[in-house]
Amino acid sequence: MDGSSVRSGQKDFDFLLDRECKRALRTQTPISMFLIDVDFFKEYEAHEGQAACINCLHLVGEVLRICVKRDLDFIANNEMHNFVCLLPDTDADGARRICKLIQEKVAQLNIPHPCSPIADHVTLIIGAATVKPTFKLNQDQLVHQAEISLEEARNYAHNMVRR
Repeated sequence: MDGSSVRSGQKDFDFLLDRECKRALRTQTPISMFLIDVDFFKEYEAHEGQAACINCLHLVGEVLRICVKRDLDFIANNEMHNFVCLLPDTDADGARRICKLIQEKVAQLNIPHPCSPIADHVTLIIGAATVKPTFKLNQDQLVHQAEISLEEARNYAHNMVRR
């Protein structure tokens, strides 16, 4: 495979998350995760319809594929969020740069979002977490930290990355 691709399936993600957290523990390397939602997605779907939503998610997925490009990186559609990205061997600075690039590229798509109170185009909320796994800090905590970051971003302000 040439770079990452957007895959669906919670089972694939769960398997890779477990494997990569175990590898990160063994090698003592950081691992980062992003949970990504389109801002005001329910409003977008209600106004634009399902076909537009599918197209929007496809375009955002293409941006992710371009920005998150190493073979060991993993991008998936998730049951609870529009996308989840797993980036092994990625520290907090690297994660921050990738998040910023993702937001810039999605803004450049200029996908109209007439129901957004913050922009006239589609924007993203990204909850990011980076950990260096230990026997006490595991994959559940990585996911939990990313979920907390996403919720804080959603409650604090939209069109942002929260770490």
